[in-house]
Amino acid sequence: MFKHVLDRVQGYTETAAYQKAIRKRAVWVEPRFAEVKVWHQGRRFRLRGLLKVNIEALLKATGQNIKQLLKAGTPGKVLQPALASSYPAMCFRYFAPICPISYP
Repeated sequence: MFKHVLDRVQGYTETAAYQKAIRKRAVWVEPRFAEVKVWHQGRRFRLRGLLKVNIEALLKATGQNIKQLLKAGTPGKVLQPALASSYPAMCFRYFAPICPISYP
């Protein structure tokens, strides 16, 4: 029934533009989703309801953006799990003036 549409879409996969887009996605997009899955419990949402799920997803994305801003001083470095333990100290250094909690 939709064979002509399937054939046309499968034909797109052979184009150079499609291959370039897939290579870019593998480098820029997929690692972000993997980070959410591994570090921010992204396999399953804790909250229920569309509004709450959207809020939770935005909070996780905001957390990623804040981490990117904090490590902007060292461009090109990739955060490894062993380096994640230094985040509390780094966050305290940046947010101490606005955050009343103390860090040991």
